[in-house]
Parts: sequence; structure tokens; C-alpha cells
Amino acid sequence: MLYIHTWGEVCRNESVYYVNLNEEDWLYYYDAGSGQSGKLCGKPECMHDDNSCNAYIEMSGGIQIYDQHLYWVSGTVLYRCALDGTNREIVQTIPGIINPFFVIHRGYIYCAYMDNVIVDAEDYTEVSLVRYKLEEDSDGQVLFEERYSNVVLPPRCVFDGDDMYWLVELDQVGDYREFERLLLRYDLASGESSAIIHESSPWSTKSLTVNKDGLLMMELKRTDAEDYRFIVKRNEYDWNGQLRKNGEDILLPEDFVGATALENYTVLYTGYKWSQESQWKYQVFALNDELIREGTMEGKMPGCVGEDTNGLIFVQFYWDEEDGRFYKLVNVPLDAEKKDKVWIEYGRT
Repeated sequence: MLYIHTWGEVCRNESVYYVNLNEEDWLYYYDAGSGQSGKLCGKPECMHDDNSCNAYIEMSGGIQIYDQHLYWVSGTVLYRCALDGTNREIVQTIPGIINPFFVIHRGYIYCAYMDNVIVDAEDYTEVSLVRYKLEEDSDGQVLFEERYSNVVLPPRCVFDGDDMYWLVELDQVGDYREFERLLLRYDLASGESSAIIHESSPWSTKSLTVNKDGLLMMELKRTDAEDYRFIVKRNEYDWNGQLRKNGEDILLPEDFVGATALENYTVLYTGYKWSQESQWKYQVFALNDELIREGTMEGKMPGCVGEDTNGLIFVQFYWDEEDGRFYKLVNVPLDAEKKDKVWIEYGRT
């Protein structure tokens, strides 16, 4: 596996990309070496049009490659198959809510849960992180569990060897908008944990990634101006949560709608969010904030899900009232002289 993005829409093994977009019911593949693509089945004489097909995974919560198998959760069941789509099997049942965010790391499954609960007539969000031994049905080990009355932004976790970093952020909406950020480090070998960042700030965390030197956070805040424009920056922290490099503030254009932080690049998107016919503009910045590529994509808002030796990988989801839903997997080379290429395009009514 060369990379796996947070929500597991796309992953890669050697020259083959595996795709499951927007909780779609089907697994697709694209082989960058041969140019072949299709539903990932592997069954001879299969028509690939009903739930008897190996590529049918029924509203998965994401996909991941681990130990030469492709894994996904459908409902509360963890499945896997060989990388050619054969030998599909049930691995185990995962307790809790349907389709949790999951990551498999060093023989364990880590599942993040968010659940709305009512206590003494008050609404709360219960956030938990539980790990389960792979291939063993069990109640799991609770690593984190807290109840919040604030708006909780989706938590996330990243790994570096035996260390796991778990970020929970609260949106404290008031006269002056602030965000409470809690970043915990878990030593998975010893079981010890510590809070390495716990602060309130006008900056919200758009993404958390790691590289060989430490942690990278893309942070976003609204300006004080009446036009509600935003500023984005990318800060670098050491493994102990100490700020190592304060990124440059970038004032975003008025039609800014999103951003993605990768290990080596930052991607910004502009356009008109609710228009199906928009021409979306993307800009790719290096870690030194140098603009290295920009371009446009037709249709619904694109999102970058990863980087590798072929460049950047974008996905697009869009809806047509007559023709139904459509999905695209697009390769954006880092060489500005090369054109974007649609690797997969499919849809359903």
C-alpha cells in the first residue's frame, strides 16, 4: 500500500487503484500500467449487475488494503477479498454504529464513533475510539471516550509506527468563534497516552497528516472583514506537539469552498458550491507555499484524495436529474505540461 486517505475512498497496490466513492455500492479498480478498469469481481461469467457479484459491497464506510487483502465495513461486518476480487469472506463483526470510520494498523482495527445521546433532557455527542484485534470477535478496548455538549467536528487519527495521534475538536460558536483542539498521543506498545496539544484558538483544523519530520496541520479561520473571507495556513509540529514552523497566511478568494492537505502538497478549490454546471478551479501548492500547478474541472466539486508517483488523485461526485449519479477518478500530474486524465467514470440512475 502506497497511501490510504482518511475516509478510504481510494487506495493503491503497485499499479492498481481501488475505488469506492461516496458510499457507493460497488468496488471499482483502475490499473495505471495497462489502462484497464472495471468492477472488481474476479468471478468468471459474472454479469456484475446484482448483489451476487464480488464487487457489490453495499454502502461501505470505506476501503483499505492491509496484508495483501482489501478490507471494508458494511453495516457492522468487516469483509475482505484478495486484490483481484476473489476469495471474498467475512472477517468479523464490529460492534457499534453502522459503517464506522476504521483504520487497520499492526494487527488491530481502530474504529471512531460519534453518537448523539440525551442525558437529563440535554443533547450530547459521545465520541469514542475503540480498537479490536483483527480476526477476533470481541468487545474491543476503549482508548478514548468523552461526552460533549459543543458541536464536535469529525475526529481523526493518524499513525507513526507504534504512536497514534488522535484529534478531537469542538466548535465553540458564540460572539467570537473559537475552536477547542485536543491532540492526544498514544503509545500503542505501552498503552500510555498524553495530551500534547490542548488549546482554544480561532483557527480550526482542516486536516492532520504526518511525514518523516512530524505532524502537519492545515488550519483555517475567518477574517474579521464583513465579506466573510477565510485565511488558510499549514503549520508543522514536532512529535511532541511543539510548533516547529508557522506557515504563511494565505487569504483565500471569495469563492473559496474547500482545501486538502497532503504530505507534500496543499490543494485549494474555488467555484460555486451548489451549481452542477460549474467549472471548478484547483490550485496545488508545495510545502513552501509555491504555486506549482492550477487547472479547472467540469461538473461537481472535485476533491483530492491522495498523492503518489503518478501525481495527485482527485475524485468527483455529481448528480444529474435525468441521468442519475456520476463518479470520476481523475489523475492530475505534477508536471504542468501534462494534462489531467479521467481514469474512471461511471454512474447509475
